[in-house]
Parts: sequence; C-alpha cells; structure tokens
Amino acid sequence: MVFVQEHKRARPITENYNLVGIVTVSDVKNLPQGKWQTTPVEQILNRGTLYTVKPGDDLARVMKLIAEHDLNQIPVMNQVKLVGMITRADVINYLHHALCRNGLPYHHTGCDTFL
Repeated sequence: MVFVQEHKRARPITENYNLVGIVTVSDVKNLPQGKWQTTPVEQILNRGTLYTVKPGDDLARVMKLIAEHDLNQIPVMNQVKLVGMITRADVINYLHHALCRNGLPYHHTGCDTFL
C-alpha cells in the first residue's frame, strides 16, 4: 500500500494538477481488505470541504486550520495547482528545530538529538 511505503496518512488526488479530493488511510481501512485492490479511488475519495493553504501563507494559518478542523495534512495550492502537502508532523518538526536553534536547554526540548 502506498501509504505504508511512503509513511503518509493521506494522498491528494488530482486531475490535470487540479485537486479533486484526498484519500486517507482511514478511507482505505473502512473498506474490507479484500476490496483494496479492486475499488476505484473515486469510490472512497473525500470530496468534502478541503482546507488548503498557499505557498506564501504563514505558519499561524496552517496551525489554525490544523487545530480548528483536526487535520493531519493540508494541501498547498498555487492558485488551482497542487504544489505539495504540509502535515501536522511537518509543523511539529519545524517548531522543535526552531526551539533548538534559539538555544533552549536540551534537557527540556530534546535538542541534543538534533545537534
């Protein structure tokens, strides 16, 4: 399964670079395993409200969307073209590294594992 191979929780689904929805690990797990190989993506595709950010949006916007909507990932869109995904883990890693760069004591932040 592509999710396991790439250590991802979701995959954006596009048509001609236009985001049409997202398929998550949970969407796949809701299917009986015997149907994983034969079920078309369009049958499990989440086409509901998709929260997105732009490449120039600040981290505060990303964190707000993640917190308010309990998201694990957010598509990054350059107008109508999907250019990437930012995940909850990306934000946490960025914040952790920022703490380490600012010289906070390693015994409080675990920075010694990144230095």
